[in-house]
Amino acid sequence: MKFRPKRWMIVVLICIVLLAALIVLLLHWMSGSSTGTVEVGKPSSSSQIAEPLKLTNAYFTATLPAGFTLKRQTDGSGTPTLLQVYATASGTQNQQFAATIGNLPSNGLSGVADYNLRVTQPDNYAPYQLPSLPAGAVAYRAAADPLAFTVFWPHGGRYAELGFGTDGAATEEQLQATYAQVLAGWVWQ
Repeated sequence: MKFRPKRWMIVVLICIVLLAALIVLLLHWMSGSSTGTVEVGKPSSSSQIAEPLKLTNAYFTATLPAGFTLKRQTDGSGTPTLLQVYATASGTQNQQFAATIGNLPSNGLSGVADYNLRVTQPDNYAPYQLPSLPAGAVAYRAAADPLAFTVFWPHGGRYAELGFGTDGAATEEQLQATYAQVLAGWVWQ
């Protein structure tokens, strides 16, 4: 009696041979060296000068120093908070700027929760004397590091809460320079 392989056995044997060939080919390809070029971003150039960041919205216009990037701008949609803006500057200063525009409560700044937090916790926040504070504005500085201060500025039926901070890389003078530039270009809408 002569042994005759069945058709399915031949198909299985062919599949095994093809699979083995594919595995050998794949292993050979993976063990080979690769050549090519990898590009990661654009090279920095001293001819590229960062521009100041102009913030324009329905409530104010202001300008942040060169190097700041707008990270978030959120509309409050009619709640007591009308607008929140957050921008950062990386590099040697690592500064943060935040602005909140809100409807001023009938009892003035004392009706603003963030303001009350600073007034009622003198161990954590102290009044801060800044040059050229606008009329009616007050500033508070965080008692602990990293350096941060907040300006509360009532204007008509609204108020601005302007926060300036750093992770420790910026000096007090650098934060105050950012504050001065923001204030110099600030226009209420």
